[in-house]
Amino acid sequence: MTGPKAARPGIQVKVFAATAALSWAAALIFSVFEQRTHGATAIWPVNAMILAAYILLGREARAAVIAGGAAALIATSLVMNTNPRLACVLAIFNSTEIVLVHLVAARVLKGRFSFEGVDRLLAYWSACAAVCAVNALPVGFVELAWQGRPFWTTFNAWGVGDALGYMLVTPAILDIRHDWAALAADSRRGVHALATVAALLLVEAPVLYFRAYELQFAILVIFVAIAFRQGRTVAGLAILSTIVLADGLLNFGSPRAPVVFGLVIDEKLYAQIFLAGCALAAIPMAGAVAKQRALDAELIASRTEALAASEAKSQFLANMSHEMRTPLNAVIGFAGLLQGMAELPGPARRHADRIAAGGRALLDLVNDVLDFAKVESGHVDLACEMVELHRLVAETVDLVAADATAKGLGLDWAMDEATPALIQGDARRLRQVLLNLLGNAVKFTERGAVRVSVAPAGESIRFSVTDTGPGIAPDFRDRLFDRFSQGDASLSRSHGGAGLGLAISRGLVELMGGRIGVTSELGQGSMFWFEIPARAPAAAAPPHWRALPSISSPSAKGSSVSSF
Repeated sequence: MTGPKAARPGIQVKVFAATAALSWAAALIFSVFEQRTHGATAIWPVNAMILAAYILLGREARAAVIAGGAAALIATSLVMNTNPRLACVLAIFNSTEIVLVHLVAARVLKGRFSFEGVDRLLAYWSACAAVCAVNALPVGFVELAWQGRPFWTTFNAWGVGDALGYMLVTPAILDIRHDWAALAADSRRGVHALATVAALLLVEAPVLYFRAYELQFAILVIFVAIAFRQGRTVAGLAILSTIVLADGLLNFGSPRAPVVFGLVIDEKLYAQIFLAGCALAAIPMAGAVAKQRALDAELIASRTEALAASEAKSQFLANMSHEMRTPLNAVIGFAGLLQGMAELPGPARRHADRIAAGGRALLDLVNDVLDFAKVESGHVDLACEMVELHRLVAETVDLVAADATAKGLGLDWAMDEATPALIQGDARRLRQVLLNLLGNAVKFTERGAVRVSVAPAGESIRFSVTDTGPGIAPDFRDRLFDRFSQGDASLSRSHGGAGLGLAISRGLVELMGGRIGVTSELGQGSMFWFEIPARAPAAAAPPHWRALPSISSPSAKGSSVSSF
């Protein structure tokens, strides 16, 4: 039989051999350290290495990993002249410990062995400490009964040394594989990473050799910098290198018991605290930085996709609007021809009027969509011309005068005498914004009056449109200038509109370097205003002024103003 299932035994053999070889090499090195110190090493990393392989290689390779690790531990014990039967028993305890640490840690970490924060690392550490402490109890009694080794010596080696190995070595190995492929592919980054680790070891070596305890914890700052600047892989390499160096140098140099707050502390315990501090400084920081960088990359990619989608949407709207304008103009034109026929019967004339009105309404909507697409995509070209404010305001007011008269509304405008008569700007776009605000005011005001006022506002010109309409609810005011945003549903249905007018106005005003806003209370009317820079020529014409009557109307009632 061929295929993946047939190839699986070969993979299992390779995993077994690799795990056994690496574990045996590490076990021999640290067993030598253990013999030189006549006790346990500060950290026993072999079980942690096996656990890392157990996690990384997946469910199908776990049996081979455990078997390879057990074989390495038995071989090491035999080399160190341990009783063969005891070596097998201890290998069983080690294998059981590895599996239990994985089970408990996976439950605590919810199946994800990633350490982005201190809370996750401490939770993992707690799981490791608990399992190792429980496993060390029977091992201590076994070694005491079998070879007379003191119980607390065994408990320290298994309960503390193993636990620290799981706490420090396994997360470091898991971090190393994070960017390993990228470092291997980029020789410059790889050399930089190796140089960073080498420089760290050169700094640490004299500090650890001469027992300069006062300087050891200054190394934590270096670990934080490495984690922040170099990332998880280099931080993991730094931790593993420091563990080997610190454990090895416990056997060399000038032994000197550290004193902390007047208390003499065991040198090995101090080394364990130092190594735990290095890991606590580097691992969560590296994980958090990696997570933040991944989120930043996702954000940049999402932003790029969103901009592309927005550009495609705007282009689609622009194309569709252009395609719809031609037949609409034809409909309106032929409806106008029908309206001009004297012999057209009454019912047919009414139908022609409705066709023309509907066509104009639809054309206005298409124009709004086209304008909005241009504003949103930034494809609006503003003219720079002399604008006569008096004429522009008067003509704009005249455009809505017929609608205001039909509704019985007062309509007037005024310009402050300090307002320059001429400014530089885009007259067509300025008229469009003012007409949007004025058209809304007339449309949604049922009684009272509408007025327009123009006045200087610092270095800007302020245009205000005040009405005695229904006013706007506070919760709606903040989103009034959003696209497709409308006020009270009943008013929207009765007056129509797509909710683009104010969004277009805001876009145009901002393109002109100004700002737009509204002041309103329910039942008290509204005042929409916008300001644009007053780029006025040196010589100004005489100001125009018309007095306005009061438009206060205690009877003004209704609901909110809607954007057309």
